[in-house]
Amino acid sequence: MIIFLGRAGLSVDLVPAIFGSRLPGQIMVITVAGSISAALAWMSYHSFEKPFLTLKRAFRTRPAAAEIEAREGKAPARRSR
Repeated sequence: MIIFLGRAGLSVDLVPAIFGSRLPGQIMVITVAGSISAALAWMSYHSFEKPFLTLKRAFRTRPAAAEIEAREGKAPARRSR
């Protein structure tokens, strides 16, 4: 994201150095990049992931083998390594 912003013209050099430190410019670029990343992640979750997660209700799942054995009172089988 920071590389994309640099190519778009947002760089540390836009903020003047304060007492010879470029830290304020670096903080600005990191804050903008983090905010854009968080906004994109939020949009991705709500537009792609959440609709697919609601589809889970439409499909039945089989219980795991350990659950079946626990219901039947059997001890779970141990795997050999």
